[in-house]
Amino acid sequence: MAESVAQRVPEIGIRVALEATPAAIRHLVIAQGTWMVVLGPAGGIAGALALRRAMSTLVFGVPTTDPLAYVIACAGLAAATIAACAIPANRAAAMDPLKALRQE
Repeated sequence: MAESVAQRVPEIGIRVALEATPAAIRHLVIAQGTWMVVLGPAGGIAGALALRRAMSTLVFGVPTTDPLAYVIACAGLAAATIAACAIPANRAAAMDPLKALRQE
């Protein structure tokens, strides 16, 4: 996310110069990050279900189709992703438009 925000500095600078609120800039960055929260676990669950027979030899005491394990794993990854989006979102919201527009 930090790299994505760094690449979009001129765009964010223009948005701030056109009087976008800091909340709108935060929303822009976090909305981009939430796609990872949606697509990542969806692909992971599909892959885990496809490989559940091979995984059954590696996991002991938990069935490979245990929904609670999937929910806990997805919730943990979602929390980590949102936390990872918060720092670049706050940095983008506090951006000075003049410095952003001078940067190439």
